[in-house]
Amino acid sequence: MTYVIVALVVVVLVAIAPFVRRLLRGQRLISSMLSGKFDQSPVGQQFAAWFNERPEREEQRKLFVDLALALHSPSGIVSERLMHCIMEAWGGHGARFGDLLAHEIDRAITFPEPKSAEQAEQRRIALEGLVEIKTRLRELD
Repeated sequence: MTYVIVALVVVVLVAIAPFVRRLLRGQRLISSMLSGKFDQSPVGQQFAAWFNERPEREEQRKLFVDLALALHSPSGIVSERLMHCIMEAWGGHGARFGDLLAHEIDRAITFPEPKSAEQAEQRRIALEGLVEIKTRLRELD
C-alpha cells in the first residue's frame, strides 16, 4: 500500500512540475521588470540589452515603477503594464517609451471630483506632481 501511495505522489509531482516551473519563471520576470536586474535567461538578456541600449530607459522604468508601487498598485499589474509599454516601443511604429509610460499613468491614476476647496487644492497639487513626472518620462525619450 505504501508503494502505491509513494508512486502516486511521484506521478503527481512529475505532472505538476512544469506548471510550478512556469509559475516560478513568471515570478522571476515580474521581479526583474520591477528591479531592472535581469537574469541570464534568453528573455532576460534581451530585456537587459534593450535597456542598456539607451540608459535613459532605465530611469524611465524606475520612475514608472516607483510611482506605481508608491500608489500601492499590485506588482504583477505594474510589471504587466511596463512589459506592454516595452513591447509597444520595441515593435516600433513610432511609439516612444516615455509617452507610453505617461499614458499608462494617465490610465491608472484618476481622481474623484473634489467636494471641498481643500480637496480641490490637494487634487491640483497631485496633478501638478504627475505632470512633472510625465514630462520627465517624455523628456528622456
